[in-house]
Amino acid sequence: MMGARLQAARRARGLTQQAVADHMGLARTTVVSLEKGERGPQPEELIRFASLYGKSVHDLLQPPALSPEFAVQFRASLPADELNSGDVRDAIFSVADGKVSGLNERRFYP
Repeated sequence: MMGARLQAARRARGLTQQAVADHMGLARTTVVSLEKGERGPQPEELIRFASLYGKSVHDLLQPPALSPEFAVQFRASLPADELNSGDVRDAIFSVADGKVSGLNERRFYP
């Protein structure tokens, strides 16, 4: 998730991975690894990324809120005859909070 936020912030600023790597004194492959989530940024790197991207560290660390597209996909994957709108809302927040176990993830994340 953090890697996706780093990538989105970089793209929003119109920067290439190479430009970021040059500015940060990193190899481009390191930026790729960070954006893929293969490694997390060091605290000092995170501060520098936030500054470069015009974001707060909090913005880069904060998971995004559930998007309306997630709710639509989630609802579409569940049997309509078993759920009412309150059940769907509760189920979405349970999945988002990691409180549901035993789910077939492919059913919810195609």
